Parts: sequence; C-alpha cells; structure tokens
Amino acid sequence: MIHRLLLQKEYIEFLAGRDGDFDQMISSIVRQLKQLVRDDNSSLTWIMPYSTAELRGNLKSFEEFYNAIEVCHEAARSHPKRAFQVRNRWIAAHSNMVVFYVDHKGGGAYQTMHYAQK
Repeated sequence: MIHRLLLQKEYIEFLAGRDGDFDQMISSIVRQLKQLVRDDNSSLTWIMPYSTAELRGNLKSFEEFYNAIEVCHEAARSHPKRAFQVRNRWIAAHSNMVVFYVDHKGGGAYQTMHYAQK
C-alpha cells in the first residue's frame, strides 16, 4: 500500500506514533520505500502526545530518522493517561486514510479504529 501511494499520489504525509512495535515497523518501512521508490513527494512525521526526555536526549538521531517531529498540542494539554488517545484521535481526524493493526478487542488502537470508522 505504501509503495502504491508513493507512486500514485502527488504528495503524501505519513503521520506516525512511536509507541509500539507496529508504529516503529511502519515508520521503518515508509523510510525504506521512500528511498527505494520515491522521496520527493512525501514526508514522515512523528506525532508525539507530549515532549519526552527520550526526545530531548536523542533529538539529532530522531531528526535524522523523521522528516518532522510534532507535539500534538491537544494531547499535551490533556491528562497524561489520556494523552495517547487524544493524539491518536487527532491523527485520525486529520488524515484521509488510517492504517491500524488491532489484534484484540480493547485498548487504545481498538478505540481509535472505531473512532476513525465513524
């Protein structure tokens, strides 16, 4: 799907979290395909729920990996336990297409998937 989008779309912005294996795998695949297929019509943006010590301590390497790093301001202003859900819903609301990997009924990805379907 990513390969096809890179070939067919005039421009595509990939928005990703970095909170689990699936997020990191997809970000790596996007980077690899951008290098192999086409790199002039897309960007990979890490959307964070709030700034972290991990980001501050590794800013240079993250900036080399992602085209942009953004903090979701709505999530940053919410309670830390809700911040990931707020960020995920923000991504879904600001996207034309969302890809999910959900392997059980429950949890944040499952809830966000139902939100996006609506």
